[in-house]
Amino acid sequence: MKKNHFFAYAALTLLALMALSLAACKNDPDDPPPPSPQSSVYKWTGGGNSYELTITEKLAKAIVNGDYTLKITDSGGSVKISNGTAQGGSGDTIVFTPVDGSAAFTLKIETSGSSITVTIPDGATITIDGHTLQGGTGTVESGGQGQTSGTDTALNGTWADNNITGPWFFTFNNGILEKGKDANNPTEKGTYTANASTLTMTITHILGSVGTNLTPNTLDPTKWYTKDEWAVAVPWFSPESLNAWFYTTTWPYQIKGNDLVVTDEDGIWYTVMMTKDGSSSSAAPFIGTWKTDDDIIFTFSSGAFTTQYPGDGYWMKGAWARNTENPNKLIFVITHMANDPGVATADDLPVDADMWEFTFQFLSDTSLKLHDIANDDDLSFTKVP
Repeated sequence: MKKNHFFAYAALTLLALMALSLAACKNDPDDPPPPSPQSSVYKWTGGGNSYELTITEKLAKAIVNGDYTLKITDSGGSVKISNGTAQGGSGDTIVFTPVDGSAAFTLKIETSGSSITVTIPDGATITIDGHTLQGGTGTVESGGQGQTSGTDTALNGTWADNNITGPWFFTFNNGILEKGKDANNPTEKGTYTANASTLTMTITHILGSVGTNLTPNTLDPTKWYTKDEWAVAVPWFSPESLNAWFYTTTWPYQIKGNDLVVTDEDGIWYTVMMTKDGSSSSAAPFIGTWKTDDDIIFTFSSGAFTTQYPGDGYWMKGAWARNTENPNKLIFVITHMANDPGVATADDLPVDADMWEFTFQFLSDTSLKLHDIANDDDLSFTKVP
């Protein structure tokens, strides 16, 4: 491999950098297909009437956004049907717009496990084809979008992502979330739900040490702060900043062996690849320092890499990830070049992200071959003890 191939100075846009930090590329033929539509079925009784509500989600949407069918069986056995679109509102509310042009209506559906409570906000009167809709209690038969709904136990454990600034560790434990740069010392806590292949994470507490560089403040580095408490300790924080720190995010997700894949909430198939901690990590075989026959030094850490040429001290760094959908491919992005050749300093020059894709082959635990797909070029490495 020549310097003017993979080790060339960057040529792609910063969007490529974003793509790698989310570990895949938009519109790549190897990208997975969009997830199939998901349906949630709710059944409840109220005022002697029975209700069955089915919501079919549109593809890859983070909140309720799809079509609905509401079947009403009144106390006399008469059946009425309402069809239309459903759109998530604030909290657990869903706004329903009938296709027949009748007035839109709002229901609040709170779930706890398989149990649901359906209420009509603000005591409004909802009339559908002469029937007055009633709230009540019941069950969620499948899916479910409530904020307190159940969790996917397959998520339980600690996962490491390939963030470009270094890995974040996410620990999921039956609805309780912890997050941090150190798997054993989280700096953020919250809750999560996982239903119908949709993962919702909410940060409710942040450790005071996270904000030690925010001045002025009265933060205790050892205390866990809620959003309201943080606002008191850092009074100059804007509402927008608070919402950015204490956030809720919802992404479609898939678990594939030891890999967790989540996608952009707008349906663009960028992926964050997380690997379950303590398992046979997809990154583990690469971690360490490798050297070519030409003495080029290549060092892998979790999600990041550096290179250095002998003699002329040519040095650069960037991020890398294993392609989730094609595990025989690696993606690399060069993000910085050395300001002082051969010396890694805080003055490293950022460059427009230059992204490259390789196939790889382990000839042994200490022998690795990379193939530059774009330039049809090979580079062989030996692991440095």
